[in-house]
Amino acid sequence: MEQSSITQRFFVPEQVKPDQLTTINCGRTPNSLFRAIAVSLIDAINHAARFDDGVLKQVLNSYFIYYPQSRNTKVLMTVRERYEALKLPSQMPELVETMAFILRQMAVDELLIHPEKYPLAFLEGESLPSVEQLRSEETFLNEHAVQALANALNMPMGLSLTDESRELPLSLEFNLSEKSPRKPELRMGLVGNQALSKVRSPQLFSTLASRKAHHIKAQDIETDKTIERSFEVRLNQFIDSTWDTYEHMLRSLKAAVSAGEVTKEQLLERYISAFSASPETGLSVDRGTERLMNAIYRQKEQDMMLPDSKPEFSQDVLVVEALCKALARLVCTAQLGEDELFEEQAFARHQG
Repeated sequence: MEQSSITQRFFVPEQVKPDQLTTINCGRTPNSLFRAIAVSLIDAINHAARFDDGVLKQVLNSYFIYYPQSRNTKVLMTVRERYEALKLPSQMPELVETMAFILRQMAVDELLIHPEKYPLAFLEGESLPSVEQLRSEETFLNEHAVQALANALNMPMGLSLTDESRELPLSLEFNLSEKSPRKPELRMGLVGNQALSKVRSPQLFSTLASRKAHHIKAQDIETDKTIERSFEVRLNQFIDSTWDTYEHMLRSLKAAVSAGEVTKEQLLERYISAFSASPETGLSVDRGTERLMNAIYRQKEQDMMLPDSKPEFSQDVLVVEALCKALARLVCTAQLGEDELFEEQAFARHQG
């Protein structure tokens, strides 16, 4: 069973058991989460005897686009040999920083291509971020950017989130079906704004404790402006479509309640049955849909989700309102089909 020990300020023990994970502090800057991913990836490449060539080639192709001066000019080198030429112990601080930059750009590329898949990567700020802000190391990107990177690389990743709003850490896992000896899971943590990386070979990163990385400027490259221009349009289309579906479903459910064709008990039964296979996952999914809809509410400048608790609203009315909104959220975020909602519970269809 894997155990975890924590090292402060990149301090690492001289001897670590092969099955032991050491947690390395990767900083508190806006880009520290990607630094943690970079450390985990470097460790995984080192630990896996035959790390997946496809993933490594994908990363190196991006790396040499932004840092062409790092490319070894020798011919007939394997992908692994080209990577090993970068991984000099004395240059590890620079490799971690530059790799973090590359991984961030790869995550942003995926976010821009599929903004509707990762809406909460964009919507939780006061305004939509620009492409320049997304690519900048001065902008914090949340766990949805990690999911985007995991999908872009088709790599298994695990991320533990701990903050003041959570009594227990939230564990997120991406692409675990891809986990194999050639694709070991990358494991990171975020405690508040403190990024952590869990590694098997901490000795690789011993020089991180002794000095700060020298800044290496990335090459200015021409990115796909068509995708960059269209992402905000597509994201706004997603917001509008999701909002319209939500309002439609909410009107339909409220109409069914007003007509006496569905009761509070039936709404509750339908809500619970939506997650009967996995209650813990279901609770997490519902919190995620609520978080998304709250973000969309802010974009649409709408009122909060529940009515004010005024005397004229009975407890039953508030519960029914909450259940209708929860079910509408599940439908508009594709967690529950509209036909499934109405047909299984025999709700009458009302077009509000």
